[in-house]
Amino acid sequence: MCIKNDKNIVLIGMSAVGKTKVGKLLAEQMNLSYIDEDDYFEEQNGLIHVVRNELSDEDYKNKERLVRKHIKGLSNHIISAGGQFGMSDEIDDVNGIKIQLKPSTNDILKKYKKLSEDKTSASNLRRKLVFKSPSEIKKQIKIRNKKFKSKANIILDTTGLRKEEIAKLVIKTLIQIGYVKKD
Repeated sequence: MCIKNDKNIVLIGMSAVGKTKVGKLLAEQMNLSYIDEDDYFEEQNGLIHVVRNELSDEDYKNKERLVRKHIKGLSNHIISAGGQFGMSDEIDDVNGIKIQLKPSTNDILKKYKKLSEDKTSASNLRRKLVFKSPSEIKKQIKIRNKKFKSKANIILDTTGLRKEEIAKLVIKTLIQIGYVKKD
């Protein structure tokens, strides 16, 4: 499969909704390169939660800007945008279609409960929201989903779907709208 006009497919959404796993599946199935914003940040700078605590806000934001500048220059990639990036105005500068993966609030709460049980995982430690109360998580989901909605070209309801099913849904949707074509 190929993307029209050398653009990207950018996955946005709440933390832990499957952007990384779905992105990797899409890249494999579509024979495209893949990049995860958070993983790339950590390759360049170290663990997010450590760097965030060691640097001033301004220095941390400068490191984020460099990572995002790199991502904005990509083409023919599947991009998993970190939660903050996916809600920011900077996401508008990424060449490609933005797809929000949006499971139900209950699906997110279940996932966060499971993740909160592992307080040593580096990926969980960068997800500060995982360790909040259910009421705070619900409040943040509502706020963030409004921001994601304003940035997304497509919003896919992924409630109850496995990662493989989500990847199939993304591909089917992109073919239907003519964004990708089969080789």
